[in-house]
Amino acid sequence: MEKLRQLWAWMTTSRYVLHLEEENRQLKEENRGLLNALLYQRNLPAIDRGRVGDKAGTQMPRKMSFHQMQFEIDRKAHQQQLRDEAARGKKEAEPWASPTTQDQ
Repeated sequence: MEKLRQLWAWMTTSRYVLHLEEENRQLKEENRGLLNALLYQRNLPAIDRGRVGDKAGTQMPRKMSFHQMQFEIDRKAHQQQLRDEAARGKKEAEPWASPTTQDQ
């Protein structure tokens, strides 16, 4: 088990792996620059993913699946419906405006 740990530690910290990680970072930076150049040509806003050293800003957001997109659309529609009902409920909450109290 100890040999396996040593092998894993060597594999993840070897100079070759570190070189590949650095090359990967540089390629991501170049790709981001090229993409922003293309977006600029089309008069679209640039994609800002933060600085190279920022871990939080460098991750690309995952693309949502069809079911996730449909769920998000349904959730927003439901929230809007609740807001509309609440707005109507405030208008009808006054006792003199309610048709049931006018009949009494």
